[in-house]
Formats: sequence, C-alpha cells, structure tokens
Amino acid sequence: VAAARILLIISHEKCEKQLADMAFREIAPFLKEDSMQFSNRMFPIHFHTVFGDQAEAYALSKALARDLEDFHMQDRMHAAHNAAAMFALMGAYDKTVSIGAEYSERAETLGAKAWAHDFYSVTAAGYIMQESFESAQEWHARATLTAPEQARGALSWVYLANQSELAIWSGNAHDAQSA
Repeated sequence: VAAARILLIISHEKCEKQLADMAFREIAPFLKEDSMQFSNRMFPIHFHTVFGDQAEAYALSKALARDLEDFHMQDRMHAAHNAAAMFALMGAYDKTVSIGAEYSERAETLGAKAWAHDFYSVTAAGYIMQESFESAQEWHARATLTAPEQARGALSWVYLANQSELAIWSGNAHDAQSA
C-alpha cells in the first residue's frame, strides 16, 4: 500500500488521473477502513480528495480524525497533519484549524519542534482560508518561533505561503516578495 501511495502522490503532482485510477483499482482490495497503518488509511483519502468522490474523502477523513488516538505515536502526528491538510483541500477549514491547534499543543508537549512548526503553519493556513487574518497572524507567529533556520524548501511551503498571504493582507509588499 505504501508503494501505491507513492504512485498516487506522483499522479497528484503530475495531474494524471488515469495513473491514479489504475493505482486505486490495483490496491483497493488491500485497503481496510479500520486499519491503523498510515498508508492504508491515507491512500483512499488522498485519492478521493484529489481525483475521486469528495463526499467519500470527507467521510474517510472524519473517520481518520476520530481514530487518531488509536495510531501508534510514529504515525499519529503524520496522520493528523495529513488529515488537517486533506480537510483544507476539501474546504473544511474549521476541521483543519481544530486538528492543527490540538496537535501543535501535543507536539510542543512532546518537544517535537518540527511537528509543532508544521501544525502551527497548517492552523494559520486554515485561518487564512477563512479570512480570519488576525488569528492567522497569531498562529504564524508561533510557527515563526519554531521555524528551522532555513525555512525554505518542500516542507516549509505552507509556512512561506502563509507569510506571503499575511504580508499581502497587511499591505507589506517587501515581506510578500521576500517570502
């Protein structure tokens, strides 16, 4: 299932629905809705969010969010972050904010600074999508405090996008360009 998920990620990035459909058809018999394996749960959510049935993606994401406590810790943070992101892609920004806020606190408690940064960033993004910019600023400030020295690259894209959006909202063209 993990290998098929990589194929799905490639399909998503390249906008190749036929490839995604083929991967889904081949792996569907092995998927279990109650699995506690990250890839097993995320594959159908990712597929339906991007290429399939949005209602199914939403229902599966809700089930994943409900079951987060049952995941082993190594998968729980990853699953929570992906659930928050999938809810954002479906326009369920309140759920993005809820999961992001809860798991940023958990990450801080565990001393998991990188996870805290990611959850602060996804929470800020959820607020930006709701056009609640003051709240977004608060969460982005928290993300800034936990940002890696070089907040550049694939894992920091949400943080950098938030920085640009907030700079535009506040009328700060210099900061918008530098993000």
